[in-house]
Amino acid sequence: MLYGVVDDTDSLEYGEVFIQISVETSDEEEEYHVICNTDVVVTRMPCHHPGDVRVLQAVDKPRLHYLKDCIVFPVKGPRPHSTEMAGGDYDGDEYWTCWNSKLIQQIRHVYKPAEYLSPEKPKIEGEHTIEIIADFILDILANSGIVGVLSRRHLALCAQYSPEHPKALEIAQYISDSLDFPKTGINSITPEILQRLNVDQYPVFMQNKTKKTFPCNKAIAALFRDVNDLHACHSSHSTTVQPPVIDPDLVINGYEKYKKQAQIEYSEYCNKMNFIMNTYDLNDETELITGCHFGTPEEPQNNDDSEIASQEFRALRLETKKIFETNIDRKYVFVTFL
Repeated sequence: MLYGVVDDTDSLEYGEVFIQISVETSDEEEEYHVICNTDVVVTRMPCHHPGDVRVLQAVDKPRLHYLKDCIVFPVKGPRPHSTEMAGGDYDGDEYWTCWNSKLIQQIRHVYKPAEYLSPEKPKIEGEHTIEIIADFILDILANSGIVGVLSRRHLALCAQYSPEHPKALEIAQYISDSLDFPKTGINSITPEILQRLNVDQYPVFMQNKTKKTFPCNKAIAALFRDVNDLHACHSSHSTTVQPPVIDPDLVINGYEKYKKQAQIEYSEYCNKMNFIMNTYDLNDETELITGCHFGTPEEPQNNDDSEIASQEFRALRLETKKIFETNIDRKYVFVTFL
């Protein structure tokens, strides 16, 4: 992942990029390596349109050696390369860059990039009142989950057909418009359009509980099957909970007088943990701790549920840790808390 910057020396031609990355050495000295004389695959997240993936030529330009750990794009050409990738620019956007020959050799065709035409911003006559600003913020919050819904539908279409499918291309454009909505003020998604863009079937690997599923032979589906098989294998050998093995060196004399209070605090911790999992429809603590939520319905409560659940879990950890630190004498008990 490299920040995109513009070539202020006018050294690069259209289709070329300059990349100089830092390399770790055994003696901890700072070294840099220029990627050159090779094709590189570059894209920007989120990537939905097949033309968002570009293949460019990495070259060495001595005048650009002062730029490190970034990707330098040319100023020449019919349009900036950054805008060819999901409508990016140079105000802090990061670009996924890969020069692995095994991946590049698999590329058979580079698609034409999307235009990503920005709609004209609405004009407001008169004073910009606090009511207008509040309504605009509420519109942003009300539509915050649209991108997640459309992205899942787009992934399902790509899994069943390909990113070139007409409906997938249409969804890609609406996703771009929705991402720009906070800047443009134009919301092109209506309930009628959202209904028309509905998807009836989802691939098995998406684990959608409310839709029909279909088998898929894409790479992500193969990875899912491997992980699922591995999980099933581990689960079959861990059906019973084994008691923890306590290192006797960590046992402090007199710990028994804290046991009853620790059980009370642990029960309270479990109740709060269960409340968070029930609130955000999580199956177990694994989903809460890792942030990887399985079986997510197409229409989530909110696109930010995962982050909010993680924040509440972190707060619970800090709260419980503070209880142990303040209520138990450290001279007698040493507690290691997750």
